Amino acid sequence: RRAGVFFGAGLSKGLPVVYATRCALFLPAPENPSGAGGSIWPDSTPGSRGKMIIIIMGVCGAGKTTVGTLLARALGADYREGDDFHPPANIDKMKSGIPLDDEDRKPWLASIAAAVDQWIGEGRDMVLACSALKQSYRDMLMAGKKDVRLVYLRGDEKLIRDRLYKRGGHFMPTALLESQFAVLEEPKDAVAVDVGGAPSSIVAAIRAGLGI
Repeated sequence: RRAGVFFGAGLSKGLPVVYATRCALFLPAPENPSGAGGSIWPDSTPGSRGKMIIIIMGVCGAGKTTVGTLLARALGADYREGDDFHPPANIDKMKSGIPLDDEDRKPWLASIAAAVDQWIGEGRDMVLACSALKQSYRDMLMAGKKDVRLVYLRGDEKLIRDRLYKRGGHFMPTALLESQFAVLEEPKDAVAVDVGGAPSSIVAAIRAGLGI
């Protein structure tokens, strides 16, 4: 199935969303073809910073890391994994097959929100992979921050489960996928892209949806 950009109710704002779950990873930005100090965002004007944070969200196995790293490279942006911000206790719970609850996620979300504020203050272009399954989580990360956009990687549970079975090297057990779908609240203010296509096609769809 070809990757596409889907706009549902409430998407008229054209806001993007990015989300991911994977092991710790930081990729320095490649040279920006638009020149030093250039912006990936077409609506920046002289004298304005014109930088943006893209959050790529979705359940485990949706492809946040793969798509996020490719998107960051294509845009000349930096990349961070939301999983980097989990405290050790959360990682231990997930390794044991125990789903995280809202209390577990509070310090994790607070750490990410602080990092987002720092990136905005530094004027950095950043792609962040973060599950951000609930609207309340996304509010913590995005509320009042016009520089943050959301991309939602949307996929069928069976397709994503099959991917997880084939994937190794991640702490998230396949058994926790069902719990993630159970708490998932699909965003209404994101660029939503189907994950059934090739990563390059998904990146192209995201860029089209964001106008970048």
